Amino acid sequence: MSGSESSGKSGLLAWLVHHGSRRGTPAERAVHAVTPGAGRSLRGTVWSLAEQLGVVARDPGELVAVLGRDQRRTVIVLPDLHEGEGAQLVLALARLEHLRLIVESRSGSPAHQRLAGSGCAELDLDLEQWRDQRRFEQWQASPSQKRRQYRARA
Repeated sequence: MSGSESSGKSGLLAWLVHHGSRRGTPAERAVHAVTPGAGRSLRGTVWSLAEQLGVVARDPGELVAVLGRDQRRTVIVLPDLHEGEGAQLVLALARLEHLRLIVESRSGSPAHQRLAGSGCAELDLDLEQWRDQRRFEQWQASPSQKRRQYRARA
C-alpha cells in the first residue's frame, strides 16, 4: 500500500489489522503478525516477527529460512516501511507462496522505490480510483474517529 503523507494509508491499515486480529476472525482473514515501525530497525523487525509467529530467527536470512519450512498460511503486516533495507526483507519473504504481506510505504521512499516494479500488487491511495475525498473527510470528522485519534495521542 502506498501513497503520499496523509493519504489514509495508516488509517486503512489500522482498520485492516483491527478486523483481522479480532477473536473469532476466520483463519483465511486473520492477521498473524504486525510490526509497527518496520522500517526503523531491520533486526527489531525480524525479532518481532519471529516472536509473534512462534519461531526463532536472529537475522533476515534465518527468518526467511524458518518461515520457508513452516508451511502455515501466514499474513504479516509491516506498517511504516520507508527505508530500503526493510524492502529487501519484504522481497525475500514475498517469494514464499504461503505468506501474504501487507506493506505500507510512502510513495517515493527508498522502500517504495525498491518494491515498485517487483511484481507485488500495489494499492496506491494517491490514485483517484481508490479515494472518495468527501467520504474520507466525513470519516475523519466522525465522533468515533475523533475518539480513536484522541486515544492514540494519550
